[in-house]
Amino acid sequence: FVSGPCTFVPGWCSDDLKENIRTHTDIQQERVKHLQSAQSFYMDIANRVVSRNIVCNVYACSMDQTGMLEMSSVVQKTNGYLTMHEDYAHETVSDTLGRILKGDEILNTKYCFSMAVKCSREIKVKSCVGNVNAIASKETYANLLTLPEEFGVSGSSFTTSGIDQHSSFCLLFEVVNPDTNPLPVGRQGIVQIITSYKDTVGRTYTRVTTICRLFSNLSQEGLSKISAGFDQETAAVVLARCASYKADAESGRDAMRWLDRALLRTCNKFGQFRKDEPASFTLGPNFSILPQFMYHLRRSHFLQVFNCSPDETRTFRCALMRENVVNSLTMIQPTLDCYKVGQEANPVLLSMQSVESDSILLLDTFFYLVVFRGEAVVDWMKQKLEEKEEYAGLKLFYQKPEDDAHELAKDRIPAPRIYVCNRYSGNQRFLMTVLDPAVTPGASQKDIIVTEDVTLAVFLQHLRRLSVKGGI
Repeated sequence: FVSGPCTFVPGWCSDDLKENIRTHTDIQQERVKHLQSAQSFYMDIANRVVSRNIVCNVYACSMDQTGMLEMSSVVQKTNGYLTMHEDYAHETVSDTLGRILKGDEILNTKYCFSMAVKCSREIKVKSCVGNVNAIASKETYANLLTLPEEFGVSGSSFTTSGIDQHSSFCLLFEVVNPDTNPLPVGRQGIVQIITSYKDTVGRTYTRVTTICRLFSNLSQEGLSKISAGFDQETAAVVLARCASYKADAESGRDAMRWLDRALLRTCNKFGQFRKDEPASFTLGPNFSILPQFMYHLRRSHFLQVFNCSPDETRTFRCALMRENVVNSLTMIQPTLDCYKVGQEANPVLLSMQSVESDSILLLDTFFYLVVFRGEAVVDWMKQKLEEKEEYAGLKLFYQKPEDDAHELAKDRIPAPRIYVCNRYSGNQRFLMTVLDPAVTPGASQKDIIVTEDVTLAVFLQHLRRLSVKGGI
């Protein structure tokens, strides 16, 4: 439990509590005195607690930064939770603690987790992107003689202190079969994942998962089989984890360039088009939403650090590295549902064009939820129309989005805040910052979001123009 930055050696983050703690600009310009020494100190602690299979969770409650960037290695190497709150008295703190300690006779958290990956000879495990540590083996020592992997932890055996139902790990593979010996059509590759963990009473569980997949001979079969089996939601999460890892190791700008190149190569390889004709460009159904995911990822706090402290950035990236695909997709591209009188809730585009005066919107970003009421709805509430017999159904209409928000948040760790706001109120910024700034033609001046971000339509237009060029 932390309420301020450490001001004592060896893990200090600042010399005095009155001192302004470091910003992203300070880190980029190397103006932070204690960053390296503090990170080394906490990394040493992380290695010690990992060796004892202890899970470390950090609950930071303060209006300012508390040094979570420096101490985050203790959380990430043990697969714990890194949480930020404004005050210990807020209900999100007690809700988060209750969910982590949830369980009937035993806790839901499992300990001493290990994972070993076995592959057929044509496949090699490159790394694992997630909150894991490599287990020393002959292969691990052999990897020390080569360059480190670009993303994640190298090796084929991994361990971490604890897991729960939200934990997930991303394994990256490479086909190492030489081109001089092409695989015959119909050849299968096998991956076996052996996981082991203990519960809180000491019982050990072992699970073996064996996966079999067909190899595709590109020279004979083309890309049709790969396209048919492509999962764009999972691919978006993998790209997000890799980009976040690269942003930590290098910078957000480098990660953005890498992400743009990866998207362009994918569209150029799997898209259908006539060269130098952007209007002819199309993507198959298994790839059609991937550019949209990447648009929102580029605007997210995983890569954009403007108006975000280093502690907040590390909290967002740490959550992305441990959550499953569904929750991670919500972080990348928040969901937006629209409620209207007499209608069921419907998902709508994450755009300013979805904001209507007679509707209530429910935004889910994983880290917080927003119930946003349009102008007409606010007027109905001021007039207390729901108290009239002919408008009695408005009570349910007002309450349904809030009930759904609490339902979405009930099992989430950390417990998200729920903001209920009206159009043109201060808290509407939590919604407006994630919306595509495109507005309906003819909209009033006050409905326009003043931003430097391009709209989704402009982003897709440039993507089509660059994808139809050769030599990518």
